[in-house]
Amino acid sequence: MMPVETFFNCELPPEFYTLAPGYPLPPDSPTLRQADAHLLARDATGAPVARASLWWRNTAMVDNSPSGYIGHYAVRVATSPTQAHTQTHIPAQADADVAHTLLNRACALLRQHGCAQAIGPLDGSTFRQYRFVTQRRGLAPEEPPFLLEPQNPDAWPQHFIDAGFAPIARYISALGTLAPTDPSLAKLRTRAQAAGAILRPVNLAHFSDELEHIYAVVTASFRDNFLYRPLDFAEFREQYLPLQKYIQPELAWLAEKAGQVVGFIFAVPNLAQAQRGETVDTVIIKTVAVLPQSGVLGLGNLLTAQCQQAAYRLGYRRVIHALMHVDNISTRISRRYAQTMRGYTLFAKTLAR
Repeated sequence: MMPVETFFNCELPPEFYTLAPGYPLPPDSPTLRQADAHLLARDATGAPVARASLWWRNTAMVDNSPSGYIGHYAVRVATSPTQAHTQTHIPAQADADVAHTLLNRACALLRQHGCAQAIGPLDGSTFRQYRFVTQRRGLAPEEPPFLLEPQNPDAWPQHFIDAGFAPIARYISALGTLAPTDPSLAKLRTRAQAAGAILRPVNLAHFSDELEHIYAVVTASFRDNFLYRPLDFAEFREQYLPLQKYIQPELAWLAEKAGQVVGFIFAVPNLAQAQRGETVDTVIIKTVAVLPQSGVLGLGNLLTAQCQQAAYRLGYRRVIHALMHVDNISTRISRRYAQTMRGYTLFAKTLAR
């Protein structure tokens, strides 16, 4: 077995990006530039088997100790993301052994740079790609992957477990049926208006300006989330601008109070259905954020109800509440409308000194 190659810049061999067809990593991804190191493991023939990137600077503290992240994780596979968990294809034991060697190397390098805990998969920030799909069927029947959902073969989480990692956070997505009316909407709207808040659609003609308001709400409302670290506005804008082409104004709402944006909801059509040749009948609520000091009781409920009613009027009949931390208030709102359809796990390993 060849040793794990370590790179400390972005001049990476082409196979780093392409070793897992269906799970590509664009060479121009900003997360590559911001990583502190990259690892590439090969088998005895020199063929690339597994990759990962590491972050040990500007990471979150966990239990008052610095953490390090393992992201961009992939092991060579022969199946597509939509087939990897349904087919019997499992990477050869030799591939699993190489992946184990890579994860051990990653942990050793993070430990050398002062990290007390390794966390993954996490591409440097919870604003980016992170967590594995670990539960494919919830209370609802199994659904195909939806737009913007992370995907991975079932073997990859097992690699982390075999390397001594254990769950540190769990997340769910939930699927529900949209109704023509929501009896709670009128009461929630009246309460918000009494508190001085009104709702309006996002203005797509001035989307860049709207993103500044959204950024202020998101960063303030997510500040206490697990592993939160600030994301500068330039990268936030870079993430959201490409989504503008998917946005329907009726599915993105701002809540304003005294001229200040205090809440935000963002949903998109599940265009993965169109890619499969299906009718797009589902919307995905991607983000709900409310300023902690908004002073508007039930604003998250109002934004959700407003968005879902608008989606029904547009002809959608189902909704996915996407990627919620199991302890987040969004899951309590979601239970009124939807049932768990998928589960995700973020893993961690304590690094011995």
